Amino acid sequence: MIDYNFLLTKKSFLLWFIMCNFPSGVTSNDDALIEIMSEKYEDLIDHSFIDDLTGYYDGVFDESDGYIDNPNTIKMILSTGNELFIELHPGDTIYYFGQEKLGCTGPEYSIQKISLESFLKYTKDLSNLSKLLMLPMVKIENEEIYSFSDIVRSILVDVRYVDEDINDICTCIVDNCLVK
Repeated sequence: MIDYNFLLTKKSFLLWFIMCNFPSGVTSNDDALIEIMSEKYEDLIDHSFIDDLTGYYDGVFDESDGYIDNPNTIKMILSTGNELFIELHPGDTIYYFGQEKLGCTGPEYSIQKISLESFLKYTKDLSNLSKLLMLPMVKIENEEIYSFSDIVRSILVDVRYVDEDINDICTCIVDNCLVK
């Protein structure tokens, strides 16, 4: 298990996580989050740190589609006492609620699994940066866009490294979580 509080102090992890874990979000100009982040933040990411964290090695996508047998896993105790596990693979981030698979953000992503109401209940006592880790699984309806945007923006303010692009990043995350 990896101490997520340690990871949340690492600029490389935060930027990588935002860049890679919101697969369907786009801006009004159809710019995907991975494109925005790659263009402006790629050079700020310590790729050897991320490779070690995810278990990446040359050939992992050819051999196993980007999955490894013993991934680094984050364990979070949610405000409700439930356990959330997040497996970090080279090609996917997989979420488990207890022992049950919740979803994933990789190539065959399965997102929008937790309502905004549940997200707020589960993360009530967590820091904003801790809440970031659960954002990829949130689903929102049209009437929740503004309140969710405020939540995402407050989380991104705490990330600190994305200030100049906070509006576009927020738009992409909200779009990723919006049921269409």
